[in-house]
Amino acid sequence: MEAADLVRVRWTRSQWIRNVAPVFLVPVLLGADTGDPGVLPGPSGPVHDLHIAYADLAVEGAVIAGRLRFFKDDLERALGPFVESDALSLSPGPEADALVLRYVRERLALFVDGSRLEPALVASGEDELDREPVWWMLVKYRAGSPVADFTVRNTLLFELFDDQRNVMKFVHFPDETPRTFYFAPGEDEHRVRFGARVPTRLLQCRAITPTEIGMRLGAPSKVV
Repeated sequence: MEAADLVRVRWTRSQWIRNVAPVFLVPVLLGADTGDPGVLPGPSGPVHDLHIAYADLAVEGAVIAGRLRFFKDDLERALGPFVESDALSLSPGPEADALVLRYVRERLALFVDGSRLEPALVASGEDELDREPVWWMLVKYRAGSPVADFTVRNTLLFELFDDQRNVMKFVHFPDETPRTFYFAPGEDEHRVRFGARVPTRLLQCRAITPTEIGMRLGAPSKVV
């Protein structure tokens, strides 16, 4: 299996709670009524009680690529300051892509040998998670040489919620070794390592095309 056969995990809300909640003790399960109407009933739909973002990425050769997923109303609120507003309403298109990519650049950083990798947006769109709107984006990072050791700093949505938790899963190919990390305020940086670094000359590195990433991640078949 190659990195382009990226993990297709799309956890439902209940699966998120079952797999992640024990780690940080989510106080409200599946929208249990607490008497609190929520933070911001934005245009996307009803507010939710679980503040979490999920990333599922593959690492192969010099490429790190995969999908980031946010509850749409949380992301819309985070993007508000970029347009001098409390929140905005996201619709698929180049303007939304530019705003979301700008936000991700500011809040999610990957470093290899001290150098920060630049994200490239492959595709994006809307989805639903247990009937709640979700915004997803397919991103790709490319290093100068095969990656087996890198650092991730993730502060996505930390500026909005004290209880925000971000989960990132990395799978190294071709050996399919998984690594999962949890990010929270005060614990926003982790080092990701996949064994000893292999000399570049011993690896046959192949570029992963945007279309290939999209097809094998389950993204829309038409990828620009």
